[in-house]
Amino acid sequence: MKRQSDAAHALARAIRKATVQLIPFLCLAYTINFLDRVNVGFAALHMNDALGFSPSVYGFGAGIFFLGYIVFEIPSNLALRQFGARIWIARIMISWGLVACAMALVHSETSFYVTRALLGIAEAGFFPGIILYLTFWFPAAERARIVALFMASVPLATVFGGPLSGALLQMHGFLGFAGWQWLFVIEGIPAIVLGVLALVVLTDSPGQAHWLTDEEKSALSNTLEREAKATEAFGYANLRNALTRPRVLALGGLYFLMVTGLYGIGFWMPQVIGGFGLGSLSVGFLTAIPYLFAAIAMVLWGRHSDRLGERRWHIALPLFLAAASFAWSAYSGPLVPDHGGSDAGHARLLCCVRPVLVAAHRTPDRRQRGGRDRARQLTRQRVRIRRALHRRPPEGSDGQLLRSAPVPCSRTRPWRRHGTHVPGAAIRGSRSQALVRRGA
Repeated sequence: MKRQSDAAHALARAIRKATVQLIPFLCLAYTINFLDRVNVGFAALHMNDALGFSPSVYGFGAGIFFLGYIVFEIPSNLALRQFGARIWIARIMISWGLVACAMALVHSETSFYVTRALLGIAEAGFFPGIILYLTFWFPAAERARIVALFMASVPLATVFGGPLSGALLQMHGFLGFAGWQWLFVIEGIPAIVLGVLALVVLTDSPGQAHWLTDEEKSALSNTLEREAKATEAFGYANLRNALTRPRVLALGGLYFLMVTGLYGIGFWMPQVIGGFGLGSLSVGFLTAIPYLFAAIAMVLWGRHSDRLGERRWHIALPLFLAAASFAWSAYSGPLVPDHGGSDAGHARLLCCVRPVLVAAHRTPDRRQRGGRDRARQLTRQRVRIRRALHRRPPEGSDGQLLRSAPVPCSRTRPWRRHGTHVPGAAIRGSRSQALVRRGA
């Protein structure tokens, strides 16, 4: 009884040490991995215009990444067993870092397709290799929690990478390079550095870990060997048996459908948010918001699954929620109301905002040097703006709008939406007047 208790304590210590030693490094590596995979979504905010890429060109280039990724995933895991996890994972990270930096050399559609395909080949074995590597260190009862900690790198990659990518895009013109080129280079270098560090930090198996005691090595190794024999007896001992199991095929299809939504958001969310006319840095911060909540939820949900020992509903419920969220986003309105979606709607909007614009443009006379006169002018300006904000559009606002003082042309006209100017003649008419009166 005492021997079993000592073995259990030794196993708990070994798992705790392995978590502290391996998981922070692996999480950081996967954060960089996912960021290098989807940072093309942020780069496209400027790259598409600079290189003349259409949405179809960008979408095909973003997706071709997965062709090489799918083909080389399984061979990469077989090579990991052959050469050892430490060397193979380091090789993967260095090669993908070099290709990620080479994305800055893209100059045409063909070069875009080629580099994205090469990046997929280079990254192919990292995620499945790490999942396999975790089975070398953690028993089945601990894997949901450990995998949740590891997978939290996906949202964290956008939480930190979104604002970083937005800031890097603002380096446009530095040393003669575009901002999107700096983004690829600066975000690709950490993968090379971490690949070199992997040779020092990672250990192939518990038996080779110098930071475990002999008792801890024995307890962890024995537990993992018992689980491996149980897996072999169940029928997953070789590749052919695994790939022909209906459960494996079903889980593969489930994961395919899940990552379809994941990468759809990752590749296109910056484009969608940027379509509202926001700056690169603002797009980065807004993109990070949902991923911040996802990172917290993933860790808590994984712990909850381990505590209850339940897996099925812990997978199904988040997927149901994600499906409902996708459906809701498809039918929800735009962030910026259209106010009718027509010339009459634009006229209604103009009737409300133009007095405010006129009042705000009446800035204090900069030639007035007296502090007291300047203060009076500022006070009067604030009063004008406050009155304009609370003023209701009068009857016949079309005419009132056309007779009001013009907003100076030196400023951007807010009623230019999607390159369309609303002239005075376009906002006249009975339908326009009816909409304006109804809004009053």
